[in-house]
Amino acid sequence: MSPTPEGHPTIQPNRGRCTCTSPLPLASFVTLPDTYTKATQTRIAGEGLVVNVDLQTFPADRASLSAFMTCTLKALTSRLPTNPPPNVSVVPWEVELLNPLPDTDVVKQKLASMLASLQPRVIGITSPPSDIFPLLPKSTVALRLTSVRESLNFTDVSSHLPYLARLDIDGPPPKLDGSDSASISSESASSETFSSLSCLSNTLHELRIGQWYPVDSYTSLLPTLSALRKLKILHIHGLYQGDQTAEQLADLIAALPDLTELHGLGHVDKSFWDELRKVGGAKQLLELTLEWENVDREVILAALEGIVQSAPNLVELKLRIWEEGEAASGMGEVLEILKGFRERAQTKLRVVRVQGVPLRIFDIPKWADFNLSHDGFRASYQPLEL
Repeated sequence: MSPTPEGHPTIQPNRGRCTCTSPLPLASFVTLPDTYTKATQTRIAGEGLVVNVDLQTFPADRASLSAFMTCTLKALTSRLPTNPPPNVSVVPWEVELLNPLPDTDVVKQKLASMLASLQPRVIGITSPPSDIFPLLPKSTVALRLTSVRESLNFTDVSSHLPYLARLDIDGPPPKLDGSDSASISSESASSETFSSLSCLSNTLHELRIGQWYPVDSYTSLLPTLSALRKLKILHIHGLYQGDQTAEQLADLIAALPDLTELHGLGHVDKSFWDELRKVGGAKQLLELTLEWENVDREVILAALEGIVQSAPNLVELKLRIWEEGEAASGMGEVLEILKGFRERAQTKLRVVRVQGVPLRIFDIPKWADFNLSHDGFRASYQPLEL
């Protein structure tokens, strides 16, 4: 290995051109579960380093790959404490393709060969081609697809990726000049993609739909989501009451009996909580994110009371509120609502994360007093994520 100008170790070109950009000092390790220990004969693990690899120079055969991994291991062990644990090894856990793939058979074959050699559990792909799935290894557990411009067909994915448990999908963000970078056919492409998602119903536990992925109709998406019966975590942008009826949203939650986290439910009012209670509630729900624009006090109170009645086991709630102007509610007003609710309600809710409302200087003492006064019930503040 030789140092780069930035001081990071570099693996020699004949072993695969590679720069270790984020070496981490491994001061601590974690004990692995017994099932993993039996399969790998490994008892402890620690996070390692991020390695940037040029696909064109990545080792093409097993001998070169072995040499490549040996050099990577040396880069890792150089960051270990004075007395590192014995039998340290490298596990290629995640592969992320930062640039769009050239649409050529040679590049795709090279990618398939690399992934087959590494067998990563997590794969991230920017601007994936429509025929990407057969190139991925069966070891894939989590798949992140960003800047998606083409229609993706998941119909046969379960045969290629039998262990796929998490899927993240997002479209291209707007250009710097504010114009839309997605293609004209993006909404129709997303409809075709969503219509095949139900084919992942046997394995998918977590689904994240990003804010830049176009959805022409959430109403048409709801039946697909309802078919994902094993879904435990759902992150979705723009699932608003008003575009869908309160009854449709309640039916979606009722159709997912294992759902413990729901993030991105927007503009819900008292009618939603009434409908959710009618369908049996969401007793399995543990984390929930609600979104509003210019919300009033009564709507927040209705949400808190609805949670007690319809989601009694909820332990963490995030309130994302977009408000502008001098009339915008401050953190102090939200804390007053939470204080009144906590004093009169019996709930398992323990954390409320408030995001977006102004945090003024005179709100800070109220915030501190609230967290000191209510043992086991905390409120935190976060700036709004754009």
